[in-house]
Amino acid sequence: MIASFAREAADGRGPCFGAAALAAEPGVCAPTDRGPVFPPIARAAQDKSDAYSSVSGRADCFSYQPTFPEITCTRGDLSSPVRVALVGNSHAGEWLPAVEQIADRSHWHITTYLASDCALSEVPQHFTPSAVSVACTAWVRRTTARIVAGRYRLVVMSNKVSRSAVGHDLAGSWAPYERGYLTVLRALQRAHVRVVGIRDTPSPARQSIPTCLAQHPSDYARCDGSRRAWLPPEPLVPAVAALRDRQITVVDLTDHLCRPQVCPAIVGRVVVYFDASHLTATYARTLAPYLAVPLRAALAG
Repeated sequence: MIASFAREAADGRGPCFGAAALAAEPGVCAPTDRGPVFPPIARAAQDKSDAYSSVSGRADCFSYQPTFPEITCTRGDLSSPVRVALVGNSHAGEWLPAVEQIADRSHWHITTYLASDCALSEVPQHFTPSAVSVACTAWVRRTTARIVAGRYRLVVMSNKVSRSAVGHDLAGSWAPYERGYLTVLRALQRAHVRVVGIRDTPSPARQSIPTCLAQHPSDYARCDGSRRAWLPPEPLVPAVAALRDRQITVVDLTDHLCRPQVCPAIVGRVVVYFDASHLTATYARTLAPYLAVPLRAALAG
């Protein structure tokens, strides 16, 4: 059974595998409340994108504190004239498996600009010591400038707001982050860069999903959460709306992660999260067909 899931994960087949289960007609795909899943629960915590050196065996693609140096990685068809940038913090990195799958089929050249914990919003983000906050802001500005200079055909952007804005608690940080996104997006707009922002994904936050599943092997649903509790606010959405620019859009794939009221820990026999926040690489790949539509539309527009 697990070998079958592995083949489906590799080639994208299976009408009830992963995100496809949420897109199917009601009653077609049985819910997963117990039994074998992919990746096996004992290995789910290692099912990450190859932006991580532990997966790729190459240099890590993330820039880390305290200095947030400029680090990029390339994927896809490196000879292609269609150059796409994937930009943001680790919640951009979680989309790399889906973007790579699209790039392989569409012959795109992918460059990543990823910083752990530091969102691509020009707002002072709270780190200790304060020098790390300064370094994060510098990374945002340098990265924005490099993307403008890079003449990319498309920028794909996503972030998790995990740090409060300096001088605010997290609940009061959404407006400062929105203004910070506007600053970045206006710079890209002036350079006529096409942007697709991806609304942030649900975040279980208080529990590691693989750990929870291991604790409840006969009732995986005990690891599910409510859509209201898990889905964070997204200041990128009003920032994009304020620009009123058809070349800068946001895609929301929440319906391919959650049912109307519940965000499951397992969808279509695929573990959705490798920790308390990030998508497994396997589940991200099952989202590729749904992400491909807006990305290709943006390139064609």
